[in-house]
Amino acid sequence: MAMKGKLALVTGGAGFVGSHLVEALVDRGARVRVLDNFDRGRMAYLDAAKEKGEVEVIKGDVRNRETVRKAVKGSDYVFHEAAVCLNKSIKFPEEAIDVNIWGTTNAVLAAKEENVEKFVFASSASVYGNPRSIPMTEEHGFYPETAYCVSKIAGEHLLKIYSQDLPYVAFRYFNIYGPRQPTDAFYTSVILSFIRRYEAKETPVIHGDGTQTMDFVHVRDVVQANMLAIEKDASREVFNVCSGAETSVNDIIHYLNEIYGRDVKPKYEPGVQVYVKRRLGSYSKIQEMLGFYPSVSLKDGLYEVVKDYRKNPKMY
Repeated sequence: MAMKGKLALVTGGAGFVGSHLVEALVDRGARVRVLDNFDRGRMAYLDAAKEKGEVEVIKGDVRNRETVRKAVKGSDYVFHEAAVCLNKSIKFPEEAIDVNIWGTTNAVLAAKEENVEKFVFASSASVYGNPRSIPMTEEHGFYPETAYCVSKIAGEHLLKIYSQDLPYVAFRYFNIYGPRQPTDAFYTSVILSFIRRYEAKETPVIHGDGTQTMDFVHVRDVVQANMLAIEKDASREVFNVCSGAETSVNDIIHYLNEIYGRDVKPKYEPGVQVYVKRRLGSYSKIQEMLGFYPSVSLKDGLYEVVKDYRKNPKMY
């Protein structure tokens, strides 16, 4: 499926992952439409893409069915990234259910009505909860811990209901990081917290003993997965998007020490509540079916974030 000249809608397109998707789509010759309420997204995130290609921006809410219909109209592809994040869902579970379930319902129904060529849904590895087996494959059971997790499971099931009329791929994103990453992400914000302290020559603080692990996947690899979803024929499938590498919070300090050329010893303080203490995904299925392979090592990715943070501090 060629992108050139196609119209792609990215909901949440002014956000972290969404804005990187917009850039990649423009680079491939697509016309791009963004639907975003700018709760977390920023217009500045789209500046680079708008300089290179055709980007239409609609300020609106996915909970408004008519707004979504208008945004989807004429689209060849829909990338549904808009969602209330995990952090906010803990404080405002009703809003998470409202946006993430009803908003997704609106997007799915509009895409079905418009006969889009493919619908790509941003699900989450949070649907797995605490792992019962490692690495987590797509066959791992659902053990949701928050309204956010429940809403992502619901989104996947909505797609199954309408799959006869709507080709789709759902991605269970693991711990995404990279340039423009949000400061309020429940798990990955630890990266920015540490970088800010390194830049200020302050001691980084670890809550707990630092042994909690994550599977960090660079946003460029997340974009790679989304592009492959369009380029390949796979449909009605769910895939992990991960690096397949388990990294502890202590490991991040180790990498940042190498990047900054220091030997910083973190300060350990009493832990805060975390819902998942260990995370490691398998990318075997997405590699086999889509040809995905994580291309950015964590050390290289962290160095990229450090450089971008210094160059564009207002983006964080």
